[in-house]
Amino acid sequence: MKIVVCGAGAAGSYAVKRLRLNLPEAEILLFDAAPVGFYAKMRLPEYLAGTLPREKLILSSPEQMADWGVELHLGESVTSIDPASHKLTTVAGEYAWDTLVLAVGAHAFVPPVPGLAASSRVHVLRELPDADALVALCEPGLNAAVIGGGLLGLEAAWSLHKRGLAVSIIETAPRLLPLQMNEEESAVLLSNFTNAGFKVHTGAAVDRFDEAAAQLFLKDGTAVPASLVLVSAGIRANLDLAKNAGLACNRGIVVDAALRTSAPDIYAVGDCAELNGVITGLWLASKDQGEAVADIIAGKVSEMPPKTYRPKPKLPAF
Repeated sequence: MKIVVCGAGAAGSYAVKRLRLNLPEAEILLFDAAPVGFYAKMRLPEYLAGTLPREKLILSSPEQMADWGVELHLGESVTSIDPASHKLTTVAGEYAWDTLVLAVGAHAFVPPVPGLAASSRVHVLRELPDADALVALCEPGLNAAVIGGGLLGLEAAWSLHKRGLAVSIIETAPRLLPLQMNEEESAVLLSNFTNAGFKVHTGAAVDRFDEAAAQLFLKDGTAVPASLVLVSAGIRANLDLAKNAGLACNRGIVVDAALRTSAPDIYAVGDCAELNGVITGLWLASKDQGEAVADIIAGKVSEMPPKTYRPKPKLPAF
């Protein structure tokens, strides 16, 4: 059996490691566009804050991944897949597969606000290169605006604050973390951020970004100083490969309880997969799906066990 896994994030890496244990005789290939190996994305805010060395982010270097007993193709982007011929094309060549696992993840969403998409001052925090770019730009006293006051946005805002930047937070909801906290808890959190020196704008919508003036303008006319803008407005599944191959897609690649896509012998897991109408977008869910698909392919189980995930807020100690 020849199994190809596209994506070396949590879902793909855990799938490959479990596949090797379950099917020691199988030929397993792992592709990823990035050359850095398997790293802890959920700890990127710590690296940005300067509290975690870059090398501590790496869970498995390319050299360590080579010991998994799989054929590595790191730094080799997959450009297309053909379900009919069971072949995929990369920037380097063409490869056949018997079973394909898509673990291609998601990308940070940047809202269609005038001035955001085209500006070099606007950043996201999703991948290691994003964090590297932000670390290089962080200068004490610089004005930064974080669009999005969810869990990841607040973590990123605190990280920039730790680097000495003057940080403003813009949140469209009327209060911080309305899904995770009640009104009293949210009010305490707002007070903590304000007392720490943050400018917090709740119930606020961004109208435009003026790069030349280094200002972010809100719908109510408020001008927020922003030499640097960090957008934390959620994620969108990477669907191009699947859509171009004719696979059923909604917000994610649609999969059934066995993590199968609409095409035979193709599975999808992690942040690119939509299971029961949901893209969980959590590290633990990606790990669980990666290991489950390896067990399904090996015939150990028939489907993904139902699970509920309730992420716990990880907020700064003020």
